[in-house]
Amino acid sequence: VIRWNPVSARAPRAAMSATDFVSYLNAAATSFHSVEEVKRRLRAAGFTELDERKVWELQPGGRHYFSRNGSAICAFAVGGAFSADTSGAVVIGAHTDSPCLKLKPSSTLEKEGCIMLGVVGYGGGLWHTWFDRDLGLAGRVLVRQGPEGRLHSMLVRVDKPIARIPNLAIHLTTPDERGKGFQPNLQTQAPPLLATALADALWNEKHPAGSQAVETADTPSGKRHHPALVDLLARTLTVSPSDIIDFELQLTDAQPATLGGLHDEFVLSGRLDNQCSCYLATQALIQSLPSLAGDSFVRATPATSP
Repeated sequence: VIRWNPVSARAPRAAMSATDFVSYLNAAATSFHSVEEVKRRLRAAGFTELDERKVWELQPGGRHYFSRNGSAICAFAVGGAFSADTSGAVVIGAHTDSPCLKLKPSSTLEKEGCIMLGVVGYGGGLWHTWFDRDLGLAGRVLVRQGPEGRLHSMLVRVDKPIARIPNLAIHLTTPDERGKGFQPNLQTQAPPLLATALADALWNEKHPAGSQAVETADTPSGKRHHPALVDLLARTLTVSPSDIIDFELQLTDAQPATLGGLHDEFVLSGRLDNQCSCYLATQALIQSLPSLAGDSFVRATPATSP
């Protein structure tokens, strides 16, 4: 939760910023989506993308950005009075990633008549807060397209709550869990429920072609992930399940970020520490452009992901 003051003299402008920040948060579900949203904002402000494989021809007053792996981005603007001999740089650093539960490279898991997802913790998360939430999926998918079978990276987001990590009823927990706090074992207690084996068998009967296409596909995704999951991604991206080569996905909160509190003074969302820094760095760079012509420094905002 982040608080802003809705009754200050700058309340109208602050309200616009808070609303815009919420919009950014809902667009930046993963580090990949964060980079794409930052790119969109930069392009709207007149920034151009640079290719690290080519020689850069930079001029005073120029505004540019480049990215790596789709998960890191660096934007910069060159002051109009910049001198290669005497000028320096002003840098605001951030990072695009946040603690989350990522799908394992082989995520298929079935236990006690339930279809589940194998996950691994990324970063130092407060993992107990992931329980009893409506969870979707988001990330990057590697897809084979065209007659030549070229590989393309596509962003995907499933906001439908397709998964859930349920808590036990209180009378089934241990005294330590109730008194000292619940610290889940991510390998045994965090795999989310995706479907029951019975419902999944009925799905296979209704979609024999789709299920068979995934299971027999000569791709890693057809062997390491559940056919219904691959089929869902294919339908979301409007591609064939057999064209999905691999993917890097994480669980996401299906509940969108919003303003809350009696006077809409709180920003309610996860990922606030990291995405707040990305948003503010980007907006600061963009909003500082009117004074760029008289500046001798390079203004840079690198946002990275390990």
